[in-house]
Amino acid sequence: MTWGTTGLTSNILNRLSAVDAVSVGALRLLIAFPALLILAQTLAPGTLRPLLKREWRAVLLMGLSMAAYNGCFFAALARTSVMAGTLLALCSAPLFVALLARLFLDEPLTRPMLLALATGLIGTALLVGGQGGRDPSAGSGLALLRLDYALGNLLALGAGLAYAVYALVGRATQAGDGTAPASLAALSFTTAAILLTPFALANGLRLPTNFPAWGAVLYLGLVPTALAYALYLRGLKTVPATVASIGTLVEPLTASLLAALFLGERLTQSGFVGAGLMLSSLAILSVRKT
Repeated sequence: MTWGTTGLTSNILNRLSAVDAVSVGALRLLIAFPALLILAQTLAPGTLRPLLKREWRAVLLMGLSMAAYNGCFFAALARTSVMAGTLLALCSAPLFVALLARLFLDEPLTRPMLLALATGLIGTALLVGGQGGRDPSAGSGLALLRLDYALGNLLALGAGLAYAVYALVGRATQAGDGTAPASLAALSFTTAAILLTPFALANGLRLPTNFPAWGAVLYLGLVPTALAYALYLRGLKTVPATVASIGTLVEPLTASLLAALFLGERLTQSGFVGAGLMLSSLAILSVRKT
């Protein structure tokens, strides 16, 4: 659920201080990676060892995916609503994961999993169609098809694909050699920070200009990033990647509710139906696991 606060915090940060999307992504990673390194050393002492060649390839791919995710996600939020950006990014990820896991990890698409996936995606579509984007006067989700939202929507889908690759490589790496989840998160985020920071510097890295804005940046780096991803990778050790990715549908649901409460991005009746379907997909997964 902490991931669901990312969009609202980013919106608040933009109101407090003019920090562009690439700068937000880079700052988030620069704060998260040392916290994850400390967390890895605390939870699994000695696991931050020199990596094998195969492990380095996995960490590099995960870092590249996470850098792409942060760049695309915050750029999407700057162009479309918090609801739409979060929904498209995180709710497209299960579909990408399901397809890629079937192709590369041989994870079967069981009937309960397909039902949960279909229910979640239908709920996502209803949620996207049940809110009017950044402009409350737009009146319907058709506003999200306008040209001024198109780039943001595409960037959000790109973030979903990058997130799916991160999840799949993380699971495959842990299954292959038992790499500690906290260490994997720390090393991949360190790599992501190294990759994204030069782009932020070349674009003119913008820093927060006041203490409340710095507080928002610290929150982004520590809570919905360092803590959340360490827990997520720990979960990937025991559940299939597709199940884990569908479970994260609670993030866009949380983001939508927060955006409706604090940013005035309203939900229509179909939007509430979509939220209910998303919760139903989580219930289907819970029944499957029991």
